[in-house]
Amino acid sequence: AIHRATHYRDSDHQLSLGPGGFISLLEQTTGASAHVIGKPSYDFYRAAISSIGIEDPSEVIMVGDDVVGDVQGALDAGLGGAVLVKTGKYVEGDELGEKTGGVFPTMLVDSVVEAVDYICS
Repeated sequence: AIHRATHYRDSDHQLSLGPGGFISLLEQTTGASAHVIGKPSYDFYRAAISSIGIEDPSEVIMVGDDVVGDVQGALDAGLGGAVLVKTGKYVEGDELGEKTGGVFPTMLVDSVVEAVDYICS
């Protein structure tokens, strides 16, 4: 499976069902476990970091709009930070840690521009 996201923001700017529910259904029906190759898998983040020649994941900061796939995935993979941006699939309250079992973004910003300013400061 590419990822287990429960939702995404569709072209009509509304939240729509993502592949996560379908993956769970197939796993329960077949008794097999899906191998996730995309976010939030540890292997995904480590491969991305390796592909740009960085050996220490703590030197990398993730910027994203998905508190589980981006923030929790990045921090679980040992990245140095995860900035949650209030755009795309962000939903008010995502930063409170309820969806991630207490994992919180390093920073919450309104835009990617603010994220870049934070990283460069």
